[in-house]
Parts: sequence; C-alpha cells; structure tokens
Amino acid sequence: MKIRPRVFLLWFLLLMAAAPAILAQDNETFGLSQADFSLLAEANTATAAVRSVQFDFTAELALSGASNTGGTLNLEGSGALVPGANPALDLTVSGQTDLGGAPAPLDGQFRLVDGIFYFNLADPNTGEMTGWLGQPLEEIANGLSQATGIPLDPAALSAFDTGALVNMAQPQQFVAMRREDDAQDTAHFVMDLNFNALFDSPFVGGILAQAAAFDPTTPTAGQLAAVFENSTLRVEQWIGLEDGFVHRTLVDLALNINPQALNLQGNRGTIALTFDVTLDAFNETVSITAPEDAFVLSAETPTTIDTPASPVAAQPITANTPTIVELTGQGAVDLTYMAPGAETINVTARSVVANTVDPTVEVIGPDGQTLAFNDDHSPSVTDGNLGAFDSAIQDLALPGAGAYTIRVGSYNNSGLGEVEVLVESAASSVAPPALVESEIVPGSLASGGTFAYSFTASAGETITLAARDLSNTLDPSLLLMDSQFNRVAENDDHASDDPALDQHDPKIQDFVIPADGVYNVLVSDDAGGEGAFQLVIIRGGGRVSDFAELEPASVAAIEPPADDPDAMRLGEAITLNLDGESAAARNFYGAAGQEITITARAVNPPDMDIYLTVFAPNGAQIAFNDDHWSGDTSLGQRDARIQTLTLPSDGAYRIEVDSWFDLSGEVAVEVEEG
Repeated sequence: MKIRPRVFLLWFLLLMAAAPAILAQDNETFGLSQADFSLLAEANTATAAVRSVQFDFTAELALSGASNTGGTLNLEGSGALVPGANPALDLTVSGQTDLGGAPAPLDGQFRLVDGIFYFNLADPNTGEMTGWLGQPLEEIANGLSQATGIPLDPAALSAFDTGALVNMAQPQQFVAMRREDDAQDTAHFVMDLNFNALFDSPFVGGILAQAAAFDPTTPTAGQLAAVFENSTLRVEQWIGLEDGFVHRTLVDLALNINPQALNLQGNRGTIALTFDVTLDAFNETVSITAPEDAFVLSAETPTTIDTPASPVAAQPITANTPTIVELTGQGAVDLTYMAPGAETINVTARSVVANTVDPTVEVIGPDGQTLAFNDDHSPSVTDGNLGAFDSAIQDLALPGAGAYTIRVGSYNNSGLGEVEVLVESAASSVAPPALVESEIVPGSLASGGTFAYSFTASAGETITLAARDLSNTLDPSLLLMDSQFNRVAENDDHASDDPALDQHDPKIQDFVIPADGVYNVLVSDDAGGEGAFQLVIIRGGGRVSDFAELEPASVAAIEPPADDPDAMRLGEAITLNLDGESAAARNFYGAAGQEITITARAVNPPDMDIYLTVFAPNGAQIAFNDDHWSGDTSLGQRDARIQTLTLPSDGAYRIEVDSWFDLSGEVAVEVEEG
C-alpha cells in the first residue's frame, strides 16, 4: 500500500525520536514516585554516557491485511558500540524475511570506523560472504536525507532541540509509567503511550491545524484516532540496582490501521514490531578496526584499490539474445550493440540472483552522447522477470545505424554479481523519407540534450545546413555525420554574411556530399542550455537568408499509428480503469515544441486521490502532478493536471494515471492543446 507523505507524519516521527528525552524532564514523574523516576532517569543518562557497551538483540516484524499482502522479518544480532565524537560499531546479524514474497536470508556484518560504514553481506544462494564494502557515513546520511526529506546528517541532528520539542508536546498527557516487581537485582519499568490521548493533545492538534492550512486533505485528530484505533506502544526497561545502568530494553509496537476511517477503500491491516536489546560489559576496553580487505566507495575521494576508473573492455551483444555480464565492483561493463538502421529498442538489466545486484543501464550513441539512463525501472514496466531494483529503458528510438554502447553498472558502483542484459529490437523502423527539397525542421533542446535528424543525399549534391536559435537562450552547434556516424562536417558560430542568422548560430555552408547514403545531423548547445530552434536544410546550397520560408512551421498533431488504436488524441476524453495494483496508461503522439495540457478527474469514487506521470519517447519521466491546485472549480481538489507541457521531441508519450492507497476506480483523462 502506498502511503502518501503528509506534514503531520514528519512531526510525529520527530516526536517519537524525542521520546528518550521524556526521561530527562524533572517537572513530571509520569505516575512514578519521585525516587523511582529518579532511578529510571539517572540510569538512562548513565547508559547514554558510557565509553563502550556490548549488546545482543532480536527484532521481529509482521505485516498483515491492508493491501492483502503481508509477511514477516526476523533478525538477531550482537556487537559492540563505542559512542562519542568519533563513534565505532561492530555488528553481526542473521535472520530471514518473506516481505518481498519468497523467503530470503538477511545475514551480514557491519562496522563503523573513523566515519566509514562497512558492510559484508551473505550471498543468498551460497550463504558465503561477498566481501567488505565501505562508504562514508556522511554520504549515506546525505543520501537518506535527500530521499526522505528528513535531515539525518550529524550536524542537523545535534542542532535539533529535542528537549524543547518535549516541553511543547507535554508528554505527560499521553505517556504513563509504572514500576513492576523487581527481578534478579533489576528494577522493571513499563512506559505506555496512549494513541487516543496523543491525537487529542493540544500539541498534535496545533500541528494538524497548521498542516491543514497548506493541505486541506490533512486528517483531523479524530480521524487519526479512528485510523489507529486500539494501537499500542509499550517500552519496558530493566535497570541494574547495583550499577545503575539499563541492562535491557523491550519495545513492543502494535499498529492497527483502518483506511476506511479516512473514507478510503482498503482492508484493515496490522503492523507488529518487537525489538529486544540486552546490554552488558559497560565501559570495558573494546577494539574495533576497519576490515583490511574492504573496498571503500566514495563520491569525493578515489578508491585505494588499484582498479581502472573506466569501464572494462566492451563485448558484443546481439538483439533479442540475453547476455550475462559479471560486475566485480571495479567499474561498469560495456556492451556494443550494432544497430542496422533507425529502430526502437528496449533494454533491461536484471540481477541473475534476485536482489543481489542493484543494476543500472545506460545507452550511449556512436557520438558518445548519452541517449537514456535508468536505475530502478518504472512501475509501468510489466516484465514479470524484473525485480524491484532491476533496470529497464523502454521504447528508445535510435536515430540510425551505428555502434551503440550499452553500459551496465550498479548503484554506487558497489554491485557484485551476475547481471542479465537484454536488448529487444522491434523491426527496424522505416528509414526517414528522402529529403527531396529544402526544408525547415522545428526542434527543441532539453537541458544538456541533443537533437538528431536524418536525411538521404546523393554523391556530389551541395547542401547548406543551419540552426537558428528561436528562443534567444541557445548557443547551438551543428555536427554532420555519415551513415557510419563518422564526422564529415561541423560548425559552431557561422561567421558569415547571412542576416537570417544570429552571431552564435551555426552553419555548414555549401557542403558537397561525398557518397550516396543516409546522413545524420546533430544539434546541441555549447553550454547545455535548453530552448527552441529551426534546423534549415537547403538543397543546392546558398545562404539561409535567401530561403523563402523562414517562419516557424505550425506544430501539427501527430496521428496515432494503426498499430496503437487505443492511443489518445487531442481534445479526446477517455475513461481509464484503475485495478488497485498498477497504473493505467495510454500513449499520446506529439510533436517537438507542441504544448499540451493533461487532466485526470476521479469519476468513481469521485474523491479518489489520483496522480499523473508523463514519460517521453525515450522513457525518461518529464512531468508529474498530484493535486492540481489550478483554481479550476470543475476539478476536485485531489484531481491532477499537468499544465502547458512543451514536448521535447516527436514520438509516443506515455501517460500514466494511478491512485494513492492502491484504490480501484474510474478516471477521466483528457489531452488538450496549449
């Protein structure tokens, strides 16, 4: 089940993170006697200040209901921790999970030494350890911060005033403590959190009121209480009566989730988590060192292992024939695909042993320019052989014949294992029609992009090419290549007497075609800028200013091909059915420079929370919208609209519609001009 992030959830997480600071409050005892509260608070303070500690733990997680799926996760582990300004950790874990479907082991070793986090995971097939890898903890924290939106770097966390948050929250309103019978020279304390009282507190009410001012769909305190009705959180601690340290902490969380309390479809679900940790050997000497054979990954510093920085030597790959490559952590692997002509391909990279490698795939043209890249494939890819972290590039149009590089790597270049690579080729697309007369081709450049156009020409023919910047944002350059993608002519600034061109427009003047064949024109911007331009091709040569038709041609809609009868047309509204499992999708065929607006309205149920995503012909996501915020009163507040999207190229654009909380229902979708 997809859970939509809300402002309230961030505040709730911060409150839970501040829970240990509750024990430091001296104005409330939470139902304990003053002596008992002092014992508990001083033990937590002393334990937090130890120079070293050893520990053992077990963790159990069980999910059920909600999205009609479930599973369990079980872990146990042991290790040692040296806290302080330069903390060190040594941890060994073992366990198993079936949350992803089939059972999978969770065995590994972890160390934190001098700011580097090291990990050594077991091969799920053989059970053997795959070798130590390391990465700076700061880089890991920064990556998680960017992914979650929650500051996790040490500086931000140290600056966060948990005491002030606890004072504002007044936790005595929803937290109660008691002391149970002592056992084996330990005092047993229990802390219970009352969810109803939490949601009913002025602190949470104030947060919800502020969130509702920005997002009218923010739930009320009463709705949250109904969603989590009968949920419980209990924390138990055992305090040593002789040494005054915390010897054991047990966290027991049971969340009962009822989406119907928010008028959402879906079954009730449960999340049950138990975490039990035992501490001993306080303040004893502990030595934790970095693994001697670790390979350290870093975005800023070079690796200490003498490995080539560039990909290993390329090997050939044939269309529609799976090829296995092995990643060794020493760089990407290049495959060479020889395209017979202009065609459309799909490329997938799949970890042979599920979830062992998080592969990436990149397609690079004969000119060295990247045409497409993917890390984790889009949910719209329906290939059942792909795992969640496998990669796929769909419907990539290759401009012409030549040698294309399929570069296979892994996230952070740390993957170790076999990856299956498959290039699926449709029949070569029809070659671009021969240019029988001079022509103006409208084009546009995305940031850092390249525009490609092909035409046929005869030996001895004279041609002039130019790119006219229409947006005053470009410093374009021209490159002319033959059918084998050899450079035959190029220009940056024309430096000629041609009033139709600006100073920085490029022109290839009166070029004599050396041989019959297909020629490829590439337009790019020197600084990677974006904007619109005209590609002018003049048969017979001559100046651009002598060419009569220099005004931009109107952008005409492209009719869907006969083999895609379900494709959308301009001005047409269709109804898509969401099945509660995957996005509904249709193609729309558009032209470079065309402006369109896409609207998605929930029909049944009318308050379904939906969102829109648009993918370009090369598979890249180019637009997304959740709530439209357009002021259009004909739309519900949770409907979606992508307004005035300028299409970067000709081709088939994939429009996907989906709902939060995996709801099923009907959605009306319309594509309009402008």
